[in-house]
Amino acid sequence: MKIPSSVVWLDLFQHRI
Repeated sequence: MKIPSSVVWLDLFQHRI
């Protein structure tokens, strides 16, 4: 199962903020 990079990017972005 592969998750879209968009989801990962958003997750990282939220963590950074």
